[in-house]
Amino acid sequence: MTVHNLDAVVERLVPPMLHMPLGGGDWQASAFHDGDPVVEIIGGRATGKSALLKVLRTGYRTLVPTAFVELAGSPYSADSPEDRERLDAVNASPVTNILFTLSHELANIPAKYKPRLRFSRLSPALMVIAAWRPDAQGGPQGQGQGQGPGPVVPPAELVEAESELRELLDQHPAPAAARDAAIHRWGKAVNGVVGGLLPQVPGLAGVLDAALETLLGRRGSTPLDWWRDRLGRDDPVKGLFGLVRQFRRRGAGRTEVESHLIGALLADIDDAYGTWARQTTHPPLILLDDVDDDLGKRFLAPFVEQYAQLKQRRRWVGRPLRPVVIATSRGRGTDAGHGSELTPATRTEPWTKPELRPPATWLLRLRIPSLTADEIRPMLDGHDYPAALPEIIARLSGGRTGNALLLAEASRQRLCAHGPFDCLDLLDLPLAAPDGLAGEAEEAGHERPVAELLLEQLLPDATVRNQLLDLAPALDEDAAASLAHRLPSRPDGWSAALHVRHLVDNALSRKLWNHHPWPTSDGATPLITDRGMRAVLLHVLREDGDGQRWSLGHRRLANHYNGRDLPADSVGHSPHHLHHALALGQLDTLVVRALHHHYLEAEPRAWLRTVNFLAAAPRPRGGFPPYQPHRAHSAAPGEPPPCPGCTDGDPRGVHSAIRQVLGVTWRLSDPSAERPSGYRDPALRRLETGLMTLNSDYEERSRRDARRSDVHNAYVDALATGGWIDALLAGTQAPELPVT
Repeated sequence: MTVHNLDAVVERLVPPMLHMPLGGGDWQASAFHDGDPVVEIIGGRATGKSALLKVLRTGYRTLVPTAFVELAGSPYSADSPEDRERLDAVNASPVTNILFTLSHELANIPAKYKPRLRFSRLSPALMVIAAWRPDAQGGPQGQGQGQGPGPVVPPAELVEAESELRELLDQHPAPAAARDAAIHRWGKAVNGVVGGLLPQVPGLAGVLDAALETLLGRRGSTPLDWWRDRLGRDDPVKGLFGLVRQFRRRGAGRTEVESHLIGALLADIDDAYGTWARQTTHPPLILLDDVDDDLGKRFLAPFVEQYAQLKQRRRWVGRPLRPVVIATSRGRGTDAGHGSELTPATRTEPWTKPELRPPATWLLRLRIPSLTADEIRPMLDGHDYPAALPEIIARLSGGRTGNALLLAEASRQRLCAHGPFDCLDLLDLPLAAPDGLAGEAEEAGHERPVAELLLEQLLPDATVRNQLLDLAPALDEDAAASLAHRLPSRPDGWSAALHVRHLVDNALSRKLWNHHPWPTSDGATPLITDRGMRAVLLHVLREDGDGQRWSLGHRRLANHYNGRDLPADSVGHSPHHLHHALALGQLDTLVVRALHHHYLEAEPRAWLRTVNFLAAAPRPRGGFPPYQPHRAHSAAPGEPPPCPGCTDGDPRGVHSAIRQVLGVTWRLSDPSAERPSGYRDPALRRLETGLMTLNSDYEERSRRDARRSDVHNAYVDALATGGWIDALLAGTQAPELPVT
């Protein structure tokens, strides 16, 4: 498996931390002289984060103890606040669940690896929190604990063992032999119910065995001495059982206990290695996939804090042995745009900068930048593909590795089977669903349009996917609410505005997507600011069924911007109304007529901004209308109604020029459009001719109207060097064509 633009992480960052290359090899010295930091790789959906961790797991799990935890979903995280609260049970939390999983996976060491990791500090703390009931009533076995099957009656043997141990823990001092015997009986009783304590968490039986060894002193005094120092208690066993009450108080008390547990995990790993082994042994590897906001605060932040303090908290001298930790996230807190201010993970050894390495920081945060056309070209090697294809794949994929791979594979299969194709058809190319995207009832090898697979990769939740399909054409939240008010996918009891805001804050969160709003000042951002995802959504919506979903949505949105209740063919409609009319194919029947009317009244700069905005409208169902001369005054059936701007018969060809300018920029601004081949490209010739006609006409009208003499002629700028023609040749598309 290749990780494309993340090769720097696999080949140059991680190997020195583990002191060997992927798959094993010669010893490598660490690049971090004061200790290796925790590494957080930040990127949106389908950017290759999970693939990166899987490559590292595959390359190292037979060589070093390796833990790989997928944190998306129960028992570690949840989407809704209510579900997250349920994860914080009386005897468990997302943090303790992670620590159970890490200790379980790290204990399964490779065959030739030494030493064995026993977790003699962590295990007793985890077990008493999960199983101990400090009071006769309530607790894990007595009232349920949020993750199991519900309330159960504890066995009589367990009740009796708890009662005996509770009495001995309350004595000061307690007879050591009697307390050890009571702990042994309690552990034996817990063993009978351990499988039901935390059903979703692995390794409870092993943790119970290790816990009893520590509590009964079978692992020596070191683990209990560590807890004595950590808790400041003369009696560390009583202190460990006392953690339960503090944990159950939640809030700051639970946070402090979780910090102790993380410290115990790291101390257990460090303590497993002798002085010589710390210098010659490859450390364990911890891979944490998809750390969300909550886990960033609850687990990763205190983990890094304990990680940094490990040396100061040890009783012995020398450099501690820390696990190598690679975490991925979609960004946390204010990381809008996937932490665009962070160092790219692809840059050559950015981690050598002093400000990015310990002790300046113990958390090295690297963002995954978007794939470029140059990085996509190798995906198409060996095929005679259209020259513009890598650039178009980069645009439609939003630079996401997963999306780019699907588009590249669909292209390769099409090129092999049928040869070259029109890039406007790229999203329609058929492709069999890869592993993870095929439906349960889908036959192996069944092909679907690649756009559908892209959408399922981006939006796995079918309900959210369906809702965003309906709202994809909307230009702002208010317009989206006008759609959501009528759509069947709106949740019961929700207002349309609440539905839209919930989607914006969650499914469309800026931390998940590339946030590139349009450069407009009129509130049209649009609603979905990830341009690649919006292009795919609009394509799937356009091709859906008989087209009713497409046409109904755009008609409703156009009506939303018709507050004055103008007739359907009125040339006085706003640009927002015309944007949706253009998506319905009303180029000649409405949009060009309205633009001609606007051209006669507006300053050149304002008019070009309107064209820039309209040219970003999606391609209509059935494709773009052909380039053809327009007969502005024909009254024949099926022809557009007369244009009010053509009062004198349009002798200078202004109406046709307006159609050329809009038609060319609209076509060349389609997300699947190839950039023009050069200055002699026929489309650019049409655009140049149209702009020159408008420029000449405007200059002529300015000579006749003194009020226009001081108005800047932006048509000259559009024709000049660095104007619209140069911008389109450089790959710029509406609505970002320059208007000065």
